[in-house]
Amino acid sequence: MIKTKQTEHEATSRHFINKKDVAALLGVGQKTIERLGRAGKLPTLTITKRIIRYDKDAVIAYVNGRFGAKEVNA
Repeated sequence: MIKTKQTEHEATSRHFINKKDVAALLGVGQKTIERLGRAGKLPTLTITKRIIRYDKDAVIAYVNGRFGAKEVNA
């Protein structure tokens, strides 16, 4: 089977979201998200000092593991 560049990229790409979207997903404030990121509880991707993104899959895994709640799907 021949893979195209687009298929290879899609297979390895991750979905990153901003602090506002993470806060909405978790139902907390943006400052809480900043604290969780600094504490290393949420993996961050720092692009610049002011542009920080969060791995959506890691955020969902954090919620599911932390609260042992029903599976969160977003």
